[in-house]
Amino acid sequence: MKKGQVTIWIIIGILVLATITFILLWQSPQLTKSNEDFTAIESSIHSCIRSSSEDAIVLVGKQGGMFETTGVELADHSIPLYYNKGKTIIPNKAELEKQLAMAIKQPLDNCLFEIQDVQFTPLLQETTTSIGKNSVTVEAKISLQLKELIDKESIDNTIIDLYREDIFIEYNKLPKIAKEIVEIQQHNQLPVSKIMDIATENNVQFEFVTVDNTLLISLVDNDLFKEPYYFTFGLQYNQKSFDENIKLQEELNALIQ
Repeated sequence: MKKGQVTIWIIIGILVLATITFILLWQSPQLTKSNEDFTAIESSIHSCIRSSSEDAIVLVGKQGGMFETTGVELADHSIPLYYNKGKTIIPNKAELEKQLAMAIKQPLDNCLFEIQDVQFTPLLQETTTSIGKNSVTVEAKISLQLKELIDKESIDNTIIDLYREDIFIEYNKLPKIAKEIVEIQQHNQLPVSKIMDIATENNVQFEFVTVDNTLLISLVDNDLFKEPYYFTFGLQYNQKSFDENIKLQEELNALIQ
């Protein structure tokens, strides 16, 4: 066979291979953001992030900003002790962000699972939060894969994107008030009158519940969120000092009545 004939056959082979590759790629489903169904599922994802974040904010508020914590059990919630027999344990901003992210993860997982989309399967990879002055920014790393290729390892048919939602709430307001109360009671053995002054100054209400030698305080803000927002934390004392604080007991009884 002549050299020229060999070259022609090589060219023909390359053309055939290229044609087959093009046909296979053209027939294979591809996931791109230009897909007309992509906008619809992205809207559902944003809705899931927002609803899950709002529910998580309410939940951790009832647990002193914490999701995973040990403390006093009350009405299916675990209330953290910000003051425990002389020791102050107040979560900082980084810890509050971490706990809120953990609280968002499970309901967001469930919400994404319930999205009934014909083509795509959304899967949560990671959730982070950032607490600002007037809002909480929630970022969720989510992958989208074509359902018909869910069992195939195909990077080309998976999009991993970062979704962001801003939840407008002055999240730091009540934790700051709680910290102020804890710092004051360290020197004054919880003067209830001062707590009332702090609540009035910040336009919040408060509720007390006593469980053995522990005082649970709920700060209630009617304007902070979509519903009255509760932020609850505990102060635990030695039983003797708690019993001997007659003034505190009298003030508490007067408030409860």
